[in-house]
Amino acid sequence: MTNATPAYSRALFSLLTALAVLLPALVVLPAWAAGPPTEPLLRLETGRHTAPIRSIATDRAGRWIVSASDDKTVRLWAADSGRLLRTVRPPIGEGDEGKLYAVAMDPQGDWIAAAGWTGDEWDNTYSIYLLERASGRLFKRLTGLENGIAHLAVSADGQWLAACLGGKNGLRVFDAKNGFRPVFADRDYGDSSYGAAFSPDGRRLVTSSLDGQLRLYRIEAGAQDGAGVGDEAGLPRFSLDKKARLEGGQEPFAVAFHPAPGDDRLAVGFRDGATVQVLDGRDLTPRYAADSRGLYNGNLGRVAWSADGERLLAGGRYDDGGPNPVLAWDQGGRGARAVWPAADNTIMDLKALPDGGLAVATGDPRLLVLEATGARRLALAAGIADMRDTLGDDFRLSHDGSRIAFGLGLGGEAPVWFDIDQRRLQRGPAPADDAPGKGLLPPRLTAPGLVVDGWKNQYQPELNGKRLKLRDYETAHSLAVTPDGERLLLGTDWRLRLFDKEGRQRWEKAVPGTAWGVNISGDGRLAVAAFHDGTLRWYRLEDGEPLLSLFVSVPGPGEGEAEAGNGNANKENTQKDNANKANDWVLWSPSGYYDASPGGGRLIGWHLNNGKDQAADFYPASSLRQRFYRPDVVAQVLGELDEGKALARAGVEPAPLALALPPTVELLLPVDGEGFASPRLAAQYRIHGKGDMPITGVRFLLDGRPLAGVDAPKPVPGVDQYAPLTLPQRDLTLSLIAENQYGASTPASARLAWVERSPAAGPDREGADRGTALALAPKASVIRPRLYLLAIGISGYDDEKLRLGFAAKDAQDFARALEQQRGRGLYREVVVKLLADADRGEVLDGLDWLRREVTEKDVGVLFLAGHGANDDDGDYYFLPRDAGTRRLRRSAVAYFEVKKTLRNLAGKALAFIDTCHSGNVMGGRRGVADINVIINDLAAAENGVVVFASSSGRQFSYEKSDWGNGAFTKALVEGIDGKANYTKDGRITINQLDLYLSERVKELTGGRQTPTTNKPPDTPDFPIVVMP
Repeated sequence: MTNATPAYSRALFSLLTALAVLLPALVVLPAWAAGPPTEPLLRLETGRHTAPIRSIATDRAGRWIVSASDDKTVRLWAADSGRLLRTVRPPIGEGDEGKLYAVAMDPQGDWIAAAGWTGDEWDNTYSIYLLERASGRLFKRLTGLENGIAHLAVSADGQWLAACLGGKNGLRVFDAKNGFRPVFADRDYGDSSYGAAFSPDGRRLVTSSLDGQLRLYRIEAGAQDGAGVGDEAGLPRFSLDKKARLEGGQEPFAVAFHPAPGDDRLAVGFRDGATVQVLDGRDLTPRYAADSRGLYNGNLGRVAWSADGERLLAGGRYDDGGPNPVLAWDQGGRGARAVWPAADNTIMDLKALPDGGLAVATGDPRLLVLEATGARRLALAAGIADMRDTLGDDFRLSHDGSRIAFGLGLGGEAPVWFDIDQRRLQRGPAPADDAPGKGLLPPRLTAPGLVVDGWKNQYQPELNGKRLKLRDYETAHSLAVTPDGERLLLGTDWRLRLFDKEGRQRWEKAVPGTAWGVNISGDGRLAVAAFHDGTLRWYRLEDGEPLLSLFVSVPGPGEGEAEAGNGNANKENTQKDNANKANDWVLWSPSGYYDASPGGGRLIGWHLNNGKDQAADFYPASSLRQRFYRPDVVAQVLGELDEGKALARAGVEPAPLALALPPTVELLLPVDGEGFASPRLAAQYRIHGKGDMPITGVRFLLDGRPLAGVDAPKPVPGVDQYAPLTLPQRDLTLSLIAENQYGASTPASARLAWVERSPAAGPDREGADRGTALALAPKASVIRPRLYLLAIGISGYDDEKLRLGFAAKDAQDFARALEQQRGRGLYREVVVKLLADADRGEVLDGLDWLRREVTEKDVGVLFLAGHGANDDDGDYYFLPRDAGTRRLRRSAVAYFEVKKTLRNLAGKALAFIDTCHSGNVMGGRRGVADINVIINDLAAAENGVVVFASSSGRQFSYEKSDWGNGAFTKALVEGIDGKANYTKDGRITINQLDLYLSERVKELTGGRQTPTTNKPPDTPDFPIVVMP
């Protein structure tokens, strides 16, 4: 690993994120369009923010936290659990258009305002987007603003929305209770404004500006004067009362009033120093300063008060050589200073919660909730690789560019390597290979007659003493010299730039984030760059044309799990689980054709604008997998150096994505997070079709499985529709999907809590507030499910070349292990059908049996062991005993039959698949089935199957006489027999079994076989077996 400088990188990134927020105020693009782009835009989607979180807000009761980010999304979170409730995607464009710098929520939590670099590309002015919190609907745009919006604030009564603008454009105020009409403007500012706060009594508004002044405005009853916009008699009057400069710094940044009515203290944080001042909010006179002794670097640009007003809180770029902390002063800023470690770089925003907690947004990006003691309650990281200091041996590339080694952590920590040809991601350092052209090499930094200076995190790189031309404020971070020594590639904040040895620029390309590392393949054909958004991207060196992009997820805590594990009784097991979670990956071409690990197709998708007055739709790549999951195309791109040629070789005819999209759905009622007190309720929903494509189906799901007995009306796009539902009396997740010929929608889901009623509570009232606390009554008795297992294992094939040693025994041993569940209390009955060495007819009969027997209260399990193969069209078949490899359609069991059975099971559905055994099944490696296709398809929301597979991709599954089973079944039976019971509570769940399989199969096969588990969205973890 290179000699990384983490502290320097943190400080540099803090500077860059602060600078980035200023750029909209400094740069105005002259070109603009009539509306947002209509073509789909590929975006990353990890379920978290993937770029700095600029701003956060919460409602008065602290139920929700809303966040806005440079990744161009607004996300709504449950404050108590950290669960993502909704992602809203305002209209976006390329480049900066759509980046969100400010967000606010009205005190009741009914609406959200979000803005930033928003609308300029098509309106030539900037906009504020107003969103319904409950639905995510964009219901209004406030337009005509002259510059980017840097901050938003709402008054305590929810009437006034204040917007601070970049440049010298000042302040705007809108009346939220009267259609958000503009009521006041102050354009007499000398620089950008980044802070605004209303007093608790609603009588004052204070703003900060980089022109060095605070401004105090009075809000008084009476008619507006000439300073207002849209004046109307009877409205309160806004008037500038005073301006003030402070001794604490030249650039006041954030302001915050003390929360107690009648307490007039105002806290101020500064961009140009690590100081916090407290003023009298009535006249801006200084009262005292918080103890800042020893704070010599960075700044404390963000300030807040605890909910009770006893603590003054601040954060910013100050880091003291370690993590960026939140500083907390007792006695309202007069007392002792505590240091709460929080982030690896800039603290972007702070918001107090009414229970004493503190929500923190960071540039990592990370969303934190701290306890009143500073301990972490929640820590929601982005799940992206930290590519900073991706230099030297931390970033190595093969001669042909198809293999790459890098780190998932700062400075090359957590090393991994990826092989495009083998479709494989491996943890740990890449294996050494000294053969010519086979090793992985770091970027070359010098060549005879070519000396580059000042390129590492500096503004003025030089080639042989001659300055290379960059844009103003553009910083170079990474360098690679071509193998022939004739050219050099420079990675900067905003561009990749290729120069010749004379310093002439040959090409430049805009990039998705800071280019922290670059490398060039030994054959001189390819350039690769590592970016701040966690992606690696391949370019054609000749002209900079993009070719492929790779994203690797970084597993971390789930919702409600603090990274530090404060008070978590299962901390050790949680950390072990996180360490062993698979790094999902997705590799894609510019048009979106992709290859991925099981589940990896959810990591990217298409953002499709719906004009400038509506929120956009988003289509995960996994929802269009039948068209875009094309490993064969991706495998050809680097060799052809052209996506179009790779498509032609694969016989793919490109077509506009917008012509072949699934529908989208909204679940309007019930509302996510509410309670329900009657098993009978009416669901209200809306389906949006694409073009004139008919909707072929609507399905309600219960915890990821079909909900029985739903009599839904014929789907009519764009109209509110209702369906009567009968739900079980327990906590659950209700989901809705719609389908057309191109696929299924992304589920619209609501988590609902069962609330018991006592007889005194009266009759159920449809549409009543289901969140109201109700008297508890005894729970209804729970009917235990039956377990139905169809175990199929084929060893004795009629074709001797196909015969296996242990597939039939694997089925027998797995069946025997599940039969041990009889009488243990989890299932009221265990019913097993074992098919050893079955022919095609017997297998089909078994599938019919499983579908027929499983009811909505039961669990259906399918175990398949044997050979699987793909035909020349790529279709998968399971090979029964009498299969012939040259007549698959007539002699083998088509995947469709398996899918149809599992999809239509009335109850829970699990599949254990071990069909990738080694052997020359189809006369070459081409015939080895790509198990990822099956895993991803079965686990899709519309199919709802929990899938355990023995391997991933085209890996072989191994069996060995010493084990007496295949590796997968040996580990599976061990886990079910008790070794997967990590929590020692006598219950083995899906997640625990997945963890055990991952560790044990890797151990048995020396890492050659990687078992995979994939769950549908909204499927909770549940026990499969219990111990005696």
